[in-house]
Parts: sequence; structure tokens; C-alpha cells
Amino acid sequence: MILKNEKLHKEIYEKISSMYGIKFKAQLKDSPIEFYKFSTLNDIISDKESYLIIFANKESIKFRNKSEFLKEFMNYIYCKILELENQFNELNNREYNGMKYDKNNIFMQHEEIGNGQYKLNQILKKFETFKNKKQD
Repeated sequence: MILKNEKLHKEIYEKISSMYGIKFKAQLKDSPIEFYKFSTLNDIISDKESYLIIFANKESIKFRNKSEFLKEFMNYIYCKILELENQFNELNNREYNGMKYDKNNIFMQHEEIGNGQYKLNQILKKFETFKNKKQD
């Protein structure tokens, strides 16, 4: 995957990694996940602080601590995997229904979807180990 803002993406990853002591750079590399913004939110009424990560696709997750981050990020990854599965099924239906298509384009889309799913599943497995370590 080509990152829109690789420098910012890396800075956000480094901040998350240092805050929570988790490393997933290898799994994140070439995945469909791109960090876009990392902010602190302060609830004025309750005086509680939380964090917001916005991804390049403008989706976001909000969390207050490591366990919430793990949960929210894993949910986000799972949703992205389902989106890729839906895209894959749509491509297959297009082929099955005899719609006109460019075979090379379809092949490239299949490759991109397959690689994306593989990388997201790697991230999900890594985060499951983080989550299980926390419970030990």
C-alpha cells in the first residue's frame, strides 16, 4: 500500500507503541491501515481524558487506555477484514454473472484484497497475543 503521509503515519505508530509498549510495525507494513491523526480529547464535565485515532479513510477509534485501545483497534481491523471479504465477493459475482471486465484489473484487485486480508489477519493475531498477555 502506498501511504499518503508516511512520515505522519510512522510518528503516530511510534507514539502508540511507546505509550502502550506494543510493537506491530512489521504487521502494519504494507497493510491497508494508515494512521492520519492522533489526538487527545478532554471531557470538560467529567474531566476524563481519552484519545482519538483517525485513519486516512476518515474512520476513527476512541479509547482511554491500553485495554480499550486493543479492543477498539481489533474491532476496527475485524471490520476492515469483512469489508475486504465483501469486495472479494463482489468481484467474484461480477465474474460469475458474466459482466464485462478487464482480467488483469480483476487479478490485481484480487491480489490487493488478498494481501490486505493477510496483513490485517497478521495484525489481528498480534493483537490477540497482546490481549492474552495482559490477561495473564
